[in-house]
Order: sequence, then C-alpha cells, then structure tokens
Amino acid sequence: FRGGFTREAAYAVADASLASLAALTDKSLVRRVSSGRFDLHELVKQFAAEKLAAAPDTMAETEERHARYFAGWLWQKSAGLKSREQFNALDALRAEKHNLRGAWDWLVRQREDELLLNLLPDLILFFEMDGEHATAREMMARLVKAMRDSREDEPAGETEMGLLSMALAGLRHFSRDPRDFETSFALQRESLALA
Repeated sequence: FRGGFTREAAYAVADASLASLAALTDKSLVRRVSSGRFDLHELVKQFAAEKLAAAPDTMAETEERHARYFAGWLWQKSAGLKSREQFNALDALRAEKHNLRGAWDWLVRQREDELLLNLLPDLILFFEMDGEHATAREMMARLVKAMRDSREDEPAGETEMGLLSMALAGLRHFSRDPRDFETSFALQRESLALA
C-alpha cells in the first residue's frame, strides 16, 4: 500500500482480517492513523517489500489484487463525483491517490487496456476537480509512452485506439501551456485522428 489503507483494502489485497490488523497494531507494526485508516511503519514497509521481492509469484499476485481492488474502488467512488456526494467522494479519492497511482502503474505495465479505458474518464474528472494537473499529465504521458512503445506494425484494435485517443486528449488537456501551442495542437490532432 502507498499512503495508508483502509480495513476493507487490507482484507481485499492481503486477506488481513480486523483481528489480524488489531494484533499488528498492538505490536506497533501497523498504526491507526486518521479516520479509520491504517499505515505501516517505514521499516515494516521495507521488510515487507524485501519479502515480496524474494517471492516473485506472491508479489505478482499481490500487485494484481491491489490494482484490481483499487480499479473497482475508483469505479464505485467516481459516481459520487457527479452527485451531491461530491465532497465526500473527492475526500475519499484524495486519501487513496497514492494507491490509485500504484494501481494505475500496474494496469499500464500489464496493458489492461479495456480496464484502463473504463477508468480513464473518472480519473481525468478526479484530477481536474482536485487540481492535480501535474500528476495527471505524468500518468497520461506514461500511458501514451507505454502504448506507443508496444505498438507494432499490426493494426490496433478498437479498445487500444480508443484508449490511446482518450489518453492523448487527457495529456493535451493537462498539458495546456499557452506558450506551447504546437505540442497541444499535435496532441489534439493525433487524438482526433484515432477517434
């Protein structure tokens, strides 16, 4: 986990029950922070990372569980961004933004294009509302680079073309710099050509 976690996330990703979280808290290996969230001591994070690195299959499974949990969580919470629950949804998403970035990184590395395509509009909306343009720009740029690096001479499928088009549009949106009209126009032109 990055930036802490909830009890629900601990259970979904690591099969950690409330009793096991309480036991770890009693031993000062996990600490309870704000509003029902937990965090690991930095040394515990390092130890856990070393243990996972020594077991690549377990690490791969844990990363996938983390990414899929937070992808589903984002999808559920994002509806609140367009409702009366907007402030609560924004607070929840802000609390998990580091975990969402970790999940995003895994989804990009694994080229989970369909899932990324479904999540991208909600992520763009969140970063626009939160004002995290630099983070959004960096995430969009990584996705565009990964997609361009993996493209071969074979024709792209509809999902891949839609995802790349939306990622380019997002990159253009979050990269708006009045002094760099050429780059903005090139991103827009490429995005529209794929749409």
